[in-house]
Amino acid sequence: MAFFAIGGTVFEYASRTNAVSKYSAPGEFAVVGDHRLHYLKRGPLEPISPTVVFESGLDQGGHLPWTRVQLQVSEFVTTVSYDRAGVLWSERGSNPKTGTAIAEELHELLDIINAPKPYILVGHSLAGLTLRSFASAYPSEVSGIVFVDVSHPDQQIVIPELKGSGLPPLWMFRILFSTGIARLMLDRVYPATEPDDPINEIVNAMFPGNWIGMAEENFAVQELFDEARNIDSFGDTPLAIIAGTDPERWDSAPDRIPKEKLSSAMLELQRSLLNLSTNSELTLANESGHYVQLQQPELVVEAIRRVISKSQI
Repeated sequence: MAFFAIGGTVFEYASRTNAVSKYSAPGEFAVVGDHRLHYLKRGPLEPISPTVVFESGLDQGGHLPWTRVQLQVSEFVTTVSYDRAGVLWSERGSNPKTGTAIAEELHELLDIINAPKPYILVGHSLAGLTLRSFASAYPSEVSGIVFVDVSHPDQQIVIPELKGSGLPPLWMFRILFSTGIARLMLDRVYPATEPDDPINEIVNAMFPGNWIGMAEENFAVQELFDEARNIDSFGDTPLAIIAGTDPERWDSAPDRIPKEKLSSAMLELQRSLLNLSTNSELTLANESGHYVQLQQPELVVEAIRRVISKSQI
């Protein structure tokens, strides 16, 4: 047993070294607090406001799922995507995984890199929770919000089956990822991509080496739900909500969750997000599941354009 553990550890160390060598960071780094965050700032040569800020969900791919949308949006406005602390090329640092701390880190990053204000916040999945904290803390700096199939703070209350059976303890994660076991099991393929797409190759190579950030976010989800539940209004800030409604999106859900209940309840939760703003809209992405930004990126780009337009009225 000791031989296999040592062998696995050596294999994992070599794999991490090779991944870092093969996949260099595509963006730049900024020191935020006690750690470095990796970010991509794209747009016209002369920065144009507002800045469209992309926030990812609970995702080992960090900023990567936004690539298709960011490339299009950066043709007409300044854009920023980044990897949260402990994800992909960003260092973990010591800040807690709370909505407040994540918002503060993002705000400091945007200040450091001189991203022109105001900001249009664009979030996917878990970002529907964390961006509430940003919008609440810096309301004068946020001129619009786009939610792309985001998490709802009440989703586990409305659908108790989503709670599942809980996560294994952190020490078990450490064993899986330090001995190469997780790497051998990992074979992520994002929707609307081929297995050899760079997003899949990078995530499968890099994630086992920096899994801690996403693992800690997994453990913090309940606290993030509670924190977000207390932020229930964006005033009249323009808000666009996009919900993935492809009928097949729930086919791979656990058998313990009735598919019809899951589909209808999740859509109603997305509709209820309209109450966050007196200036809100809902778009149904009928050809997308959870990753609308990959499956129908044009819908996200169009929503961003509409929110920018509304914010300038």
